Amino acid sequence: MKVEKRTKIVKSRFNETEIELLRTNANGEPLGAFLRNAGLGNTIKEVYKIKKIYTPVDPDLIFELQKLGINLNQIARKVNQDSKSGMPLELFHILSELTKITESLNEIKEAHTYDRKVF
Repeated sequence: MKVEKRTKIVKSRFNETEIELLRTNANGEPLGAFLRNAGLGNTIKEVYKIKKIYTPVDPDLIFELQKLGINLNQIARKVNQDSKSGMPLELFHILSELTKITESLNEIKEAHTYDRKVF
C-alpha cells in the first residue's frame, strides 16, 4: 500500500494554556501527529493516552518490597545453582511459591497505582 505524501498545511493559533494542555494530552507524541489523529477521528484509545499516576507510598512498605525482591533473587540463584550441580529439585513447589510471591507483589503494586485519562 502506497502512503500518500502530505503536502497541505493547516495553520492554527493557540494560547499558552491551550498549548500546554495539548502537550500534556499528546503524552510525548508530536503535536502534529496528535492533532491529525484527533481531527481525523481515530479511536479514543489512540487519541487519549492513559497516564499511570503513583500515589505516595509508605517508606516502610517500599523497604519490605525491596526485601521481597532480594529474597526472590536469592531463591532464583539457589535454584539455578542446584539445577546445574545435579541436586534434586522440587520444581513444582518452588514454582508454586515463586508464583505466589509474584502475584502478591503485583497486587501490592496495583493497590498503590491508579489510571486516569489525560484530556
